[in-house]
Amino acid sequence: MADDNLKDAMEISKRKISEGKEMPSIVPKREFSKEYFTKRESRLLEKFGREYAGSRVQEMVEATHLESSPWHEAYEVGGLRQQAIPYELALKKSEYGQLMKNVIDNKEFEENYA
Repeated sequence: MADDNLKDAMEISKRKISEGKEMPSIVPKREFSKEYFTKRESRLLEKFGREYAGSRVQEMVEATHLESSPWHEAYEVGGLRQQAIPYELALKKSEYGQLMKNVIDNKEFEENYA
């Protein structure tokens, strides 16, 4: 199932929003599966699902497009318009250093003991 094309998993159309603008509307064609997400990603998805259940798009945009947010860093600062947000931007700056230390420690462990 991991090789399935995303087009088979969802339907994407455009819908009109305020000020004559359009935005993508994504409708799933199959049930959600956690198998493609890490434990951290799954926790974040659950958290955001609870936090934004019943919210309007504009409320989510206001919360996720703040200065210093991953979207702002990628889109406004990095100029990555309509591109994927680099994964490392999803980490808090305080988490990034520790994560990189863990990666280095794990590689060293594998080199010494694997």
